Amino acid sequence: MTSPTAICIGCGCSDDNPCRSIEGTCFWLRIDYLTGLGVCSHCPGHEARWDFGDRSLWSDPPESSGLLLPGDSDYEATLDVL
Repeated sequence: MTSPTAICIGCGCSDDNPCRSIEGTCFWLRIDYLTGLGVCSHCPGHEARWDFGDRSLWSDPPESSGLLLPGDSDYEATLDVL
């Protein structure tokens, strides 16, 4: 049996591919493993949407926030550093 996994409705990171910043790896502020969705600590602006029942994935993730998101060219390089 596999462990449940979730993705962030704000930036699209997941349990398997968390976003990273100078502060480190994100963690869940809101999480629902039944739906596979949540809000990570780097996306607190999406908590209100979540609390009002909006579980839609944000289609415009932050580009200049200082976050390294899965798929970014520098993302893999940080795995050994952070």
